[in-house]
Amino acid sequence: MRSLVPLSRFVVAVALLLASVFAGAAGAPPLAPAFFGTTGPAVPLAPGGESTRTERPRHLRELGIRWERLVVPWQAIEPRPGAAEWQAADRLIATYRRERLHLVLALAAAPVAPTTADPDPVRRYLRWVGAVVRRYRDDVGAWELAGSPAFAEAQALAVLAEAAGIVARHDGQAPVAVSLPDGIDLPWLQALLARPDAAAIDAVSVRPLAGGPELLERQLALLTRALTEFAAPPRLWAILDTPDAALPSLLAVAATAGVERVFWNAPRLPTGDAAARVANVAAFLRGVVPIGRLPPASW
Repeated sequence: MRSLVPLSRFVVAVALLLASVFAGAAGAPPLAPAFFGTTGPAVPLAPGGESTRTERPRHLRELGIRWERLVVPWQAIEPRPGAAEWQAADRLIATYRRERLHLVLALAAAPVAPTTADPDPVRRYLRWVGAVVRRYRDDVGAWELAGSPAFAEAQALAVLAEAAGIVARHDGQAPVAVSLPDGIDLPWLQALLARPDAAAIDAVSVRPLAGGPELLERQLALLTRALTEFAAPPRLWAILDTPDAALPSLLAVAATAGVERVFWNAPRLPTGDAAARVANVAAFLRGVVPIGRLPPASW
């Protein structure tokens, strides 16, 4: 017989979420409708690879999850300098649109060395960012910049700040986030936000070190203190790497810490009992299921 975590732990975790929603625990604002979403596989680099993703939007809707963070690698759309291939991303984004899901597009880039054929990859990347935003702004609820083609840290920070400005210029409605390197790199964050050209950055997206509620709480506390040093601190988003069983308690910590959006890293969406548990949490966060009516699923 499988081992089950007692229901009382689930009730306590959801009660903490309830407190953060209705009482603004620890000064946190009420949760936004976009508080909880998922992140999964990126737009594939190989043509035709998106066919494996067509069922995911339907599954998300069945789970009651309305937001997905979709990673779009630069090479998936521009595999060679000047050669734009939009078909895979177009088809994939269309599947989310048909299911009426909201997307955060995370535009990902890795450092690229200049070559004779590609003498200025930074300028090429910035043109690509503008092209993606113009093409998909009607399908996207928020943007994230994940990585830069520049090798040197100072140049990478400048590129991210400029890219955020490009996103804001082409889509003045959707918020723009910038990803921190994995973990909590406070000097990197402070150097980025101290730049005079970083005003277009609305949020920072972090991927805390995986662990229990106490570790997450400590990491978010460090970040929150660092952000309060700025006159107009950006909002905080978090990507959580955790099994579904730990999700309620970590969501409670994030909500209490004032995190605006949480994306659960779920490359494979749950099925069976795990899917029912995740659907319960999603329904509660959307305000569909009151705390007293949650099914007695064990976590």
